[in-house]
Amino acid sequence: MIVKYLPSEALLKAKEVAAYLNRPLLLSGEPGTGKTKFAEYIESVEGKSLFVFNTKSVSLSRDLFYTYDAIGHFAEREKSAIEFIRLEALGKAIVNAFGSDRVRKMLADDLTNNYQLLKLRQLNNRDEIISLFLTGCNGKSNVVLIDEVDKAPRDFPNDILNEIENLEFEIRELGIKVSLDKQQKEAKDKIFVLLTSNFEKNLPEAFLRRCIYHHIEFVEDVDYLKKIVNVHIERIDQQQLGDRIKEFIEIRKNNMVQKKPATSELIDCVKWMIADNNLGASLRRNAAALSTLLKKNEDVKLYA
Repeated sequence: MIVKYLPSEALLKAKEVAAYLNRPLLLSGEPGTGKTKFAEYIESVEGKSLFVFNTKSVSLSRDLFYTYDAIGHFAEREKSAIEFIRLEALGKAIVNAFGSDRVRKMLADDLTNNYQLLKLRQLNNRDEIISLFLTGCNGKSNVVLIDEVDKAPRDFPNDILNEIENLEFEIRELGIKVSLDKQQKEAKDKIFVLLTSNFEKNLPEAFLRRCIYHHIEFVEDVDYLKKIVNVHIERIDQQQLGDRIKEFIEIRKNNMVQKKPATSELIDCVKWMIADNNLGASLRRNAAALSTLLKKNEDVKLYA
């Protein structure tokens, strides 16, 4: 199923540049302009597997690859560490890009070489460890979305770029290192990394230097916004839609409005007005419709 999304030519070109240069693509723009949706668009149009990492204020670069439930393991110390480890977005993408045969061979060799270490950690079942990596491992191309990277601690952006460039990670609890051969360009090409940022805080220059960057501009143009809405909603009266979009643009241009509504809010507004059989009515003093656009009490009072 094709995701209902209308990317600009400039956005598609930025994606093409990033893919050619094997660089992550960093997207910025107002909340609601479709940064995250673009990852779903790539997944559907290019047939890639999508893996999503939602950045948090406590995120570490390791969290991109796997998580280890140390507290749970401590409570059940008789169990092996393998039962408390889960692969995450970039870890899944890397082993997925390998394909199951290569992953199986690499891990079998590594586990054999680390037999003594594994015995000390009570990891005697080699097949159980290998199965952790083989789940969903199909050799497909992948897109990894690292959403709202600016939420993380300051060191996180630089740390993850080192990891992304090397495309390798180590699970210390198992003594296993998963690494893409630097000469294995085919596998590297199977991983496209997309990062989004609302620029709530400045990102390190070293991080920015190693990304391809694109800002999704909000285009205050009636015809362009009609195209976007028509992608999402079928069979709309185009005259009524145009009238509502003109009012929507007026709200955005009102300097007294503190939180400007974005594209996703326009789509919600139109959906509601159609459901309410009210698309032909003005937005002004339509409290229900305005509730989809205005998200601060001060803004609501302007149109009360």
